[in-house]
Amino acid sequence: MAGQRIDIMELRTSIALKLKRFSNRKVALILKINRKTVDGYIKRFTELGITYEELNELCESDLNDLFTEESQTEKQRYEELSALFPSFKKELTKPGCTL
Repeated sequence: MAGQRIDIMELRTSIALKLKRFSNRKVALILKINRKTVDGYIKRFTELGITYEELNELCESDLNDLFTEESQTEKQRYEELSALFPSFKKELTKPGCTL
């Protein structure tokens, strides 16, 4: 899950499949994603202590918020980097500057 955004449809589908008692391997095959990704989702669900029924009832924004805790450092790093973009843009307009 590192380096990639969480796909809400993958989460929703994995929750629905786990409600039907599918194994993590079977969920990965159906969704055509890596089994370790499914394992990570399921691990996160169990860490939260929320049942699949409760997860299934959450709206997309609430479901997405459950996964933002892990990426707070990434979010902070992105905000620091994006604050530098205006200065990068200014530097690129100077003569002799290349990408």
